Amino acid sequence: CLGKGDHAATLPERRAATGLRLQTYVDDPAFVLRGTKPQRDRGISLVVLLWSALGFNLAYLKAMRGRSVTWIGCEVKVGRTWVQATIKAERVAELLELTNEYLRINVVSVKLLRSYVSKAANFATLLFTWRPFLVEIWAAVSSSSSSGAPAGCIWTKQIAPALRWVRAFLCLQAGAIERVFTLQAHRGGGQRVLMCT
Repeated sequence: CLGKGDHAATLPERRAATGLRLQTYVDDPAFVLRGTKPQRDRGISLVVLLWSALGFNLAYLKAMRGRSVTWIGCEVKVGRTWVQATIKAERVAELLELTNEYLRINVVSVKLLRSYVSKAANFATLLFTWRPFLVEIWAAVSSSSSSGAPAGCIWTKQIAPALRWVRAFLCLQAGAIERVFTLQAHRGGGQRVLMCT
């Protein structure tokens, strides 16, 4: 965190506080600012100045600013008490097409599978339940033991269960994948539920 955080004791102090929050995913930084426009402009200037001083090459043409931006393949919209992340329908269709293609053949190139699982991992940033299936695919890609598959390939049967789960989810999905994160959920609001076994 740079600048004042939102650690103010009272609600009016929190509302009055300005701040900058920074999140970096591999090489794609994103930051959230609040405050007046001059305060936000200053925050952006400080970050760009710092990164320039550290010698980072910045892609100014890729920079975006506003309440709706594209970041790591997702459209991110910010509301007053919520953040909505959306994976576009075209990307959903592309992953479904690749999944079906790999299930039709009996060996898959490790290089192509690495690309596939990287795309699917981007979906897993919103769909946490995908992670166990993707771990299964990563394990097959990373395995050093010989499975008897042609060089640079793995047998589809090694990853077929995970691919079928991904396909099942994508086939039930109509259009874009969307997830909304609310302030109330972040703060633990809502009804309390007791689960017993």
